Amino acid sequence: MTYALHPSIVQTNPYQLDAEQSLHSLANFNPSLPLAEETNFLKQQNIQAIIADAHSLPCLLAHSIGIPSILITNFTFDSIFQALLDSTPACTNRAALQLKIDEMTQQYALAHSVIRLPGHIPFLFSGPQIIDAPMHFRKAMQNRSETLAGLGLQCLEGKKILLNCFGGHNLDSLSGVPKLPEGWACISQTIHSPLLFYKISHDVYMPDLIGACDVVLGKLGWGTCSEVIGNGYKPFIYVPRSAFIEEAGLLSWMQNAHRRIVRLEVDDYESMD
Repeated sequence: MTYALHPSIVQTNPYQLDAEQSLHSLANFNPSLPLAEETNFLKQQNIQAIIADAHSLPCLLAHSIGIPSILITNFTFDSIFQALLDSTPACTNRAALQLKIDEMTQQYALAHSVIRLPGHIPFLFSGPQIIDAPMHFRKAMQNRSETLAGLGLQCLEGKKILLNCFGGHNLDSLSGVPKLPEGWACISQTIHSPLLFYKISHDVYMPDLIGACDVVLGKLGWGTCSEVIGNGYKPFIYVPRSAFIEEAGLLSWMQNAHRRIVRLEVDDYESMD
């Protein structure tokens, strides 16, 4: 049996949210099945604590059977949905959605503690003890030459390398290949057009690639930010994520701890220049 543990944040692509569809998911989320099934599982397996990332339902589950829940996160979804609701003035079921967001906030308040990651945004709830985690990251295991050799890309040794670490283009819909400055090549998760773009699989060890590149192009996510800082403070070009409030905390963190960050507007990114 499959079921959702949380309403979905719907994205139209890796850097843009669909506020209407996300709020529709919130309005139609029914927690009764996951509550029943997960409660049975926790009791049958004699689970003694729950460790979760950013979802609120585990906090309610743990509280209902008298065990602690620990969140490890830099944001919570009540803040995300609240920002989406506040940015949608024409919403017709605002009161009902606000009740669901408030319920989520109340569930977070039942957590035993929150291990708060760097780059966090303010939490809407109070009650759990807050423990601020130090900066940590996954470290590159190979040097540049070893990484390129492992990918069969020794041909890039003498070039400047841009790492495009998220998708965003459907190559079939493009009228051409994106432009790069002379002397540069790009390792991409989306585009394959040698001698400029080299597509890689999605199961590569990203810290090795970050360590091997000269510049990273992507979106602000906690894993990427921590690995860009931890593997050489690589210059980071970010495409903003519309309506996703998590970005505010990550951007502030990067501006203070990294200080080699440049904003690339969505229109400029999609113009392929």
